[in-house]
Amino acid sequence: MTRASYALSAAAMAVLVGLSPSVALAQTAPTAQPAQPAQPAPTAPPRIRLSLGAPADPAAYPSAPAPASAAPAAPSAPGVELHGFVAGWFTPWAEASPSQARDAFRLRFAVLRVDAQLARNLTVLGRLGLMVPDSPLLDFHATWTPHDAVGVSVGQFRLPIGASATTLAPQLVMLDRPGYVYSMTKIAFRDVGVMVHSSPRGIAGGLLHYWLAATNGAGRLGVGPSRAPGPVEDYLYAARVLLDVGRLFMSAPQDRLALGASWVHSHDPAINTGNITTDRNLAVNTIGRTLAPIGSERNTQLVGADLTFAHAGLWAQGEMLYLTSSAVGSGVSREALGASVELAYTLPVRPFDLANVQLAVRGERFDPNLSAGGDEQLVGSFGVNVIPAPAWRASLFGTVTRFHAATGEERSAGELTARLAAAF
Repeated sequence: MTRASYALSAAAMAVLVGLSPSVALAQTAPTAQPAQPAQPAPTAPPRIRLSLGAPADPAAYPSAPAPASAAPAAPSAPGVELHGFVAGWFTPWAEASPSQARDAFRLRFAVLRVDAQLARNLTVLGRLGLMVPDSPLLDFHATWTPHDAVGVSVGQFRLPIGASATTLAPQLVMLDRPGYVYSMTKIAFRDVGVMVHSSPRGIAGGLLHYWLAATNGAGRLGVGPSRAPGPVEDYLYAARVLLDVGRLFMSAPQDRLALGASWVHSHDPAINTGNITTDRNLAVNTIGRTLAPIGSERNTQLVGADLTFAHAGLWAQGEMLYLTSSAVGSGVSREALGASVELAYTLPVRPFDLANVQLAVRGERFDPNLSAGGDEQLVGSFGVNVIPAPAWRASLFGTVTRFHAATGEERSAGELTARLAAAF
């Protein structure tokens, strides 16, 4: 083989492995130049950037089959970034349900997020949710992260409760969470206070993540009655730990084998305005919502466990939440239990090279009152996600719900929804 043939072969191999042709072995090394004095790097001025891609919001860990790098790194210099996510649901068919009827079209998510990098370790995050009632403010907090092992957030933020509640909308496989997660927590999963946590990168290469929060307990700012500062035992406390043991033996960045555990304690005052509708509307800002004995001062505990696995296009998540709430000074109490298993599989090929296709199914069971037999709910959901580009998703899902009553009566409901989501 001639020397020219060797050079062409080397250049072809370089292209195949992703190298630039300019580093092919066939090129002659450049002539050495005299050393020049080092020049100071110019300082980047503060800037405003509009991202045109589809970065996922930072979360406890990528719940959906996405690489760990889906959580974008903070800007390298002071600046502001703007992101958004919107999802609409259209229901062409729905069977009668004991719950309130849903509109044929509804705006499921409409979120605008602003990230401000004030210094290398200091950020401010603001998030508006146009789909939530009353105040649209979801998040507004400052975070200081001097080390991967410790960070501090102060303001209004998402509580560290379970896997589904800490997964943000762009990463939800079905663009929604199990129903019991909403019933057993609080509206929008937010509160105001301080949280100590690990960095998004985690500890020991992402093996361990943790969150410890102490909050007011009244929910989001501008929503519901405010609470004056009181004894420390009257606040809401939440803790979550996540151990991603997959980091020890799984090599692909999107692979996961993560075990999570959560705990919440909340002391809430009685809600008794004399109007049951008003009471129920106010109760959504407290842990347990109307599952708790809201007419009395009460202590509520919520514990949860979850397991997430992701490998080679397959994703699976199981989660359980247990709630117990007791009225102070009386024997009134309530226990509830919810559990779910969710599976998704992304086809290894793009049909007709048009879009990624992901099949998904979820089963969930919710017992709102463990002391009353025969009132559980069984829900099954199944469907498909079509993802032509990272910023776009079109989905079709069917849901069947089976209601059991203490009287022995059984009822069912079902619906078919088309879901369209876009991010920027």
